[in-house]
Amino acid sequence: MHMVFTGNPGTGKTTIAKYLGEIYHSIGVLSSGHVVVTDRSKLVGEFIGDAEKNTTNAISSASGGVLFIDEAYNLFVGGRGDKKDYGMRVIETLLTYLGSDDTDMIVILAGYTGEMNSMLEANPGMKSRKLRSEESRVGKERRSR
Repeated sequence: MHMVFTGNPGTGKTTIAKYLGEIYHSIGVLSSGHVVVTDRSKLVGEFIGDAEKNTTNAISSASGGVLFIDEAYNLFVGGRGDKKDYGMRVIETLLTYLGSDDTDMIVILAGYTGEMNSMLEANPGMKSRKLRSEESRVGKERRSR
């Protein structure tokens, strides 16, 4: 059930995540349906060990609802991922959770289409999780009027 939302800013990715939380709660898939919105700056931290602790705390806070990671591609720096970058620690912590089918939470990774696709293609762990991917087209429709 975990997902990837791609698209430009202002195309409704966060709003859709909130609706999904409500919908999945109403049909009994999630126990509460609340949404926790976070990004690299809240997950990585300054010191060794902060990334794992902050990510685990975000996962705990989102239990029963949706963990929405905005601009998730910022966790994966350097094209192939820099193992020394703390963003990789966030991804590694998330991968453990994403691999479990026994969860009461949905993780949504969001960001620009190109950057998100690059992150997913370059990271075998993310790619193997078969995340459902949706592109937000609201901004494209507005420009075409």
